Amino acid sequence: MLAATQSHATLPDGDVEPNPFFDRCTFFLTVPPQGARVNVTVYDIAGRHVRTLMPQDGGVELIFLGPGVYELPWDGQTDAGRSVVPGVYIAVLSTERGISRAVKAIKL
Repeated sequence: MLAATQSHATLPDGDVEPNPFFDRCTFFLTVPPQGARVNVTVYDIAGRHVRTLMPQDGGVELIFLGPGVYELPWDGQTDAGRSVVPGVYIAVLSTERGISRAVKAIKL
């Protein structure tokens, strides 16, 4: 796991566990010492919105997080509460700087 020493928030490579997963997985988000405004959204491989993980109320705005490593659990469901089908899903991090990072998770 990367320490929170970068100048921007990141979803580090390989920081989704377990991967592949059956029912649920957890993404790990690293926020730098100064904090960051972020949004984390899961998309399917076709680019369709599946679930907003952060903010947890499902909003689209960026929310401020203090420094540290955050665990973002995903229960393998859509925002509407339906289980997703097996396949490839992408968690995308957006920040106030417009920096985006994507991490792939595979549901079996």
